[in-house]
Amino acid sequence: MNFKQAFGLQLKRTRQLRDFTQEKLAELVNIHPRQISKLETGEHFPSWSTLGNLCIALNAQPCELFSFEFGNSYESMVCNYKATIRGNVIYLHENRGSIPFSYSELEEEMFVMAKNIKRSVVVQYMNSDGAFAKIIEYFPNKTYKIIDKDKEAEIQILLNKIKELSQNGQYLKFFKLAISAVEDSEDLDKLSAFIDGMKLAGKK
Repeated sequence: MNFKQAFGLQLKRTRQLRDFTQEKLAELVNIHPRQISKLETGEHFPSWSTLGNLCIALNAQPCELFSFEFGNSYESMVCNYKATIRGNVIYLHENRGSIPFSYSELEEEMFVMAKNIKRSVVVQYMNSDGAFAKIIEYFPNKTYKIIDKDKEAEIQILLNKIKELSQNGQYLKFFKLAISAVEDSEDLDKLSAFIDGMKLAGKK
């Protein structure tokens, strides 16, 4: 994902958080709706005057529109999301709030994300009462896999958490030892010593 694409994705998310359509935002900024679409897909980048008008229309500081990562740092991030199903609307949860989507809109959003980062995107769906519903993994080639069996879902959630924590080298070493310790008593002793070391480090 390049800089313009990353900006476009952030612009789209900011617009959706304000519950604006592309047409409404275009009217407020005084440009054609097609231009908003091209900005959000990264085909075009706004001029300084358009950027200022976008901030005013969205009631957003410039730092909010530029709050994203791109290039290798963006592609290396773990792309896992949680969403709540309420009737025909799905609320995708992000750091900045929950964004409402129809099923088809969310599916398309995840396919675009997967294509841009060149890896799958996983969404864990919950019912409105907070109960687990299903997990769907979206792939760059516009296919998806539904993981709705409890055991498979638990494994997927665990793998996603391991990926997230493994960005820290110490956690990665811990996970490797933990897996080896299942079959090797020597590694079990190493794991025990490693855990003791982590406890001591935590007390400092």
